Amino acid sequence: MCQELIYLDSAKIYQEESDLQLACAYERLGTIYFTKCMFGLAMENFVQAQALLLKSPQGMNNEMTRLYNNIGAVLHKQGECEEATASFKKALDLFQAENQTRKDY
Repeated sequence: MCQELIYLDSAKIYQEESDLQLACAYERLGTIYFTKCMFGLAMENFVQAQALLLKSPQGMNNEMTRLYNNIGAVLHKQGECEEATASFKKALDLFQAENQTRKDY
């Protein structure tokens, strides 16, 4: 029984790391598409990355901050100013929360 629990814990950690690596790959692809002004493809990849990061129990504030900022940039380029502002606000809130956490240590 104990070995099964250790295996399940190891598998869970491996899956979380795989999800993070996959999320980073989607985020990088989104950035490439953004620089090529392919905003629809950029957004698709950012949304894929976001879905993976949101299910991660670790929080991943730094990655989510960058991702919300990137999503805001795409929305801004597409003329969706209100949605862009909301995304930038989420990025700022996460950034401030992360910096506050660091100050508390």
